[in-house]
Amino acid sequence: MRRLAITAVVFLAIGCSGSHTVPTDVLGVRQVLQESLNLMAFGFEQEDYFLASQPVSERFTMNNNVAVRYHPDGWGEVQGVGKFREFLLKVFELHANIEQQFEITGVELNGELANANTNVIFNSARTDTVPPEAHTAPGEDLFIFEKENGAWKLIRWDEQPEHPEDHGEGVGEDV
Repeated sequence: MRRLAITAVVFLAIGCSGSHTVPTDVLGVRQVLQESLNLMAFGFEQEDYFLASQPVSERFTMNNNVAVRYHPDGWGEVQGVGKFREFLLKVFELHANIEQQFEITGVELNGELANANTNVIFNSARTDTVPPEAHTAPGEDLFIFEKENGAWKLIRWDEQPEHPEDHGEGVGEDV
């Protein structure tokens, strides 16, 4: 019941947060992307698969090297919000007392796409061991968002490339 009340408050805050204009400047986009990742992190911490999947597009995919930090079965060759929710349910069966952090370190904006380089920290207690074992999974990840139906939606979660400036995909704005 507590989780439902917290989720309702978060949705009310999101719904009442002023203008629904989608920012297109790199600083505005960075703020929106960080808010989306904060919502996802809050969903992880509340073990609420619906809340954690709010920023995700139907085209969403996840790199398996990222997925195995959360669950040994990984992600597989699937995509979409429904598959992400199924994945999260498995994660929440395996982990308790979750602390999830996503901190954007840089954003590159290329028209309808935004790449967010992000430091990620995932801490939990693995419930499949007796006693429960502390689990920590840090990473440097790349979240790719696309402007979709008036919002920035997450389409890809990948490991951050070794040298993002050498990606060879043209120039974009970066902060």
